Amino acid sequence: MNVYGMIRKEKQAQTKKELGGHPILADIEGNVDKAVDNMEAIIFAAGSGPKTGPDKTTAVDKNGAIKLVDAAKKKWIERFVMLSSVGSDNPDQAQEGMRHYLEAKHDVDEYLKASGLTYTIVRPVALTNEQATGKIFADDKVDPTNKSIPRADVAAVLAQSVTEEKTFEILKRHPPNQSGPKQYVRQQISIKKGHLLKCPPFSNVLEFLSNSPAFRRFLPF
Repeated sequence: MNVYGMIRKEKQAQTKKELGGHPILADIEGNVDKAVDNMEAIIFAAGSGPKTGPDKTTAVDKNGAIKLVDAAKKKWIERFVMLSSVGSDNPDQAQEGMRHYLEAKHDVDEYLKASGLTYTIVRPVALTNEQATGKIFADDKVDPTNKSIPRADVAAVLAQSVTEEKTFEILKRHPPNQSGPKQYVRQQISIKKGHLLKCPPFSNVLEFLSNSPAFRRFLPF
């Protein structure tokens, strides 16, 4: 299986190659149709970043994602995994500083749901650069208060979500006071309410995707 990653700058290509991926030079704010040629699944994890303004959030997090959904429909791509965010289902309840971002995520989630594609939407709590734990709690809804999850754990969930057709929220470890069933799942996620996932703590999501039997070609943005 081949894994492709879209890059905006040529200087980013070497890093992708060292991880075992195949870089594709394209701009999420431009035409992405050629970038998705012959792909069987797309993982959208692009973001404008916290240092940009609302205009960039709209251009990348919203319009860029919508362009990819449209391209996937046009190219008959089998699977679409969307990295969203906790709070995107109720952006009007967010703090002022997060509202525009969550509104963008909300609009994209709804667009994907209505697209007719087979999709998965993953909504993590606040992201950190901590080392992966390999243990992720998943539920229809989680309490995000003072909760976080390492980016590497989110990457592992995204990689394994290509065979799921669900919308779910995730955070690090199992809440100590959480009632309900618990289950550790290896190699493939089977999301059920109140379940604890045990994902391989791959900090290198490309390595995992390259060894996944589910699809032969991926495009993780």
